[in-house]
Order: sequence, then structure tokens, then C-alpha cells
Amino acid sequence: MAVGSLFANKLHKLFAQVSQKSDIEGLPIALTWLMKKIWRKAKYLSVYTLSFPIAIALVLIRPIIKVRLICLFSARIGHYALNTELMLCTFEADKHSCRRQINLFYTQCGADICNRQLHKMWKRVIPITPFPVMAYQIDRLSGLILGDSYGNDEIKKIFEHPIGARDKDGLFKKTKPHLYFTDEEELQGRQLMEQLGVPRDAHIVCLLVRDSKYLNHHLPDSDWSYQNYRDADIENYKKTALFLAEKGYYLLRMGKWVDKAFNVGHPKVIDYANHPLRSDFMDIYLSSQCDFFISTATGLDSVATIFRKPIIFTDLAQLFLLPTFYPIKLFIPKKLVDINSGHYLPLKEMINILLKPDNKDKIIPQVLREEEVKFIGNTPEEILSVVMEMVCQLEGSWQVSEEDRMLQKKFWSQYPSNKCDDINVRIGSAFLRENIKFLN
Repeated sequence: MAVGSLFANKLHKLFAQVSQKSDIEGLPIALTWLMKKIWRKAKYLSVYTLSFPIAIALVLIRPIIKVRLICLFSARIGHYALNTELMLCTFEADKHSCRRQINLFYTQCGADICNRQLHKMWKRVIPITPFPVMAYQIDRLSGLILGDSYGNDEIKKIFEHPIGARDKDGLFKKTKPHLYFTDEEELQGRQLMEQLGVPRDAHIVCLLVRDSKYLNHHLPDSDWSYQNYRDADIENYKKTALFLAEKGYYLLRMGKWVDKAFNVGHPKVIDYANHPLRSDFMDIYLSSQCDFFISTATGLDSVATIFRKPIIFTDLAQLFLLPTFYPIKLFIPKKLVDINSGHYLPLKEMINILLKPDNKDKIIPQVLREEEVKFIGNTPEEILSVVMEMVCQLEGSWQVSEEDRMLQKKFWSQYPSNKCDDINVRIGSAFLRENIKFLN
């Protein structure tokens, strides 16, 4: 009786919605809406009906062969690149592995795949089911049936979540990239680079400066304003772009959707983000081919990371989420300023504010507002200095002074040790020399 009553209530509510839509938008639109809703429900029911016996079968054969369904972080390019690559590195290192096991992968339901070329390349390396909704239902049902023995799987606990983007065991140093381009793609990439104006044997640098447009465009149903403190001004990178161009590098400004154009007036500085040849394919290809990658720690730089390309992070706001592992080489953080006094806060005070236990569950904009502080981006000169340091390192001409060693040691002695992975990165030497009070 209770089930019948519940069904009757749902049916009554549905017809009330149809009647309301009919009054407002007309009967044809209301009926179209109803048919779409019925179709979605029928599709969901059919998927669920098929998923249940499959989940039961997988549970029954588990003593003989373990089938593990893993959801890929496919909606966000940073996680789709890093989580997936690190998971494969973990398999290669033979961690969390067992015999008689099959891993099947599926993409996130209800969200667009962030980059079609990246997805295409992962499909060459791992078995990704073309039926993500069904895979999700089987995965969920398996978890309900098996309980903790399924939910506590180490691979799923780590790599289905943001924490899976950190190389805690230094695996990138020990392994080679798992992604590869076909011969046809290599030829296509070289041809498109030449059409961009980049010669075949040129040295290239990719530059990615975060603004709010990408997430607002890619995932418009969410409010991403709480991430705006991570944005930076592309104008502050012109001096660096000209320096690299004069050194003979071709600099390509990256980005899928960006707020501003990047007009430098030099033939070797290309605003690829606004170029007609920009594509998902070239985003991945260029990131894999660069000599090094300059980024404000966002999204696409993870593709360069999994191809083991040297990385510089500038305008880094999430200092205590800094990836310290290989191949990240250098970084310089944004500064935190007391709004009332105008004074820059030293590292210890930044730690006290941003890592205060009372602020643990708050979003960063709320913390900044309550503590009356704000982030200030890097100056053009600070950005140029750290890029010059990278160039010197790659050329083999960088000399580390005793002062630099002392300042690096002092910085890392203050940096929270529980926030470190395999430490490969250095804070920019010139940044420390010119901001001595940062370490007071």
C-alpha cells in the first residue's frame, strides 16, 4: 500500500508539472518535456536492470578473479593527466597489486571529458569502457554488496580523488611516460607547429596563466568565483616573453578559453590560446614538446608534468598545496599582504593564517576576508628572474652561491613538512634574496 501511495504521489506531481508547463509554455513544449523525462527514466531503469546481475556476477567470481572498476577524473585535465599517470606508475612499481586481477576504467558521468585528445591517448594504454553510466552503477552496486572490502581498496581511495595527483613516492623519476603519439599524430603535430610559425627544430616554452574564463566556460553550472584568488595578470608576463624570444625560444601562450589577448609584438611570441589552430590535440602535443613550461599551477601544466617536462610555477597562491615532486623545478609564490598596514606577511605568518586549525574547513576567500589580508601577484621582474634561473639551469651555467643555499635551507625549514612529497623543487633564488623579510 505504501509503495502504491508513493507511486501515486509521484504520478500526481509529474502531471501537475506538465499542467504548469502547459499553461506557461504551451502543450507541445510540455509534452516534449514529459517524453524526454520518461525517456531518461526508462534509460536509467534499463541501465540499472542490466547493471545489477553484472555486479552480482562480479561479486561471485571475486574469489577466482578480482575485477576492479576505477572512475577516472576525466572532467578536469589536471587530474585526468596526473591521477591516471601516477596510478599507472604505481601499477608499474607493483604496489597495491595482486594476481588474478583485472582493472576496468570509466569516465565521470554527467560531465564533459576535459580534453578529447588526452582521452584518446589514455584509451590506447588502459581499457576504458564506452558505457560510463553502466560502469558507475556496477561500481556503486559492488560497493554496496561488498562494503568496506571494496570501498577501502587503496587504488580507488587514492586515485579516484584529488589526493591522487601527488607523487609521494617519487615515481615520476623512476618511470617513463605512459602516453605516446602515433606516427601520424607526430607528423600532424610537426605540420601544425610549422603553420603556427614554429620551425621543426625550434626550442619552445609554453606559458599558462590562469584566469576565471576556463572553468566558467567548461563547467558553467557551478560557481567558481571562490577560485579567483588563484588568477594572475597575463600582462605581467610580457617582459619574460620578450626575454625568451631574444634568447631564441618560441613562447606559446596556452589556454583553451582565456579572458585577455597576449600581444607582445614579437614573431616568436605566439598567442596560441587565441589562434585558429588551437585544438585539444595541439594542447597536448605542445605540452609534450616544450623545453619547459611556465604556469600559475593550473590544469594543462599537468600534461607537461606527465611527459616529464621541467615546470616553473609563478603567481602561486596555493603555496601549501605546492607539488614538490619531479619534474617541477622552480616556483615563486604570491605574497600575502595585511590590508590595514600594507605590510607583506612573512612565511611563518602565512602558515599561521592559512593553516590555522580554525580555518581548516573554510574556503580561502573566506579566510582572506576574515583575516583582513589579500594576495598580491608577482611583479614582471620577479617572474623574469625565476625564468632566467631556469634557463641558466638548463644551459648548465647556473651557479648556486652560499647565500642561496642558506636561504633555501631556511625556507624549507619553515615550510610545513607534512605538505611535502619527494622534494625536487626550489623557490626562486632571486625572489628570496629580494624578499629577505619573507623568512623572518
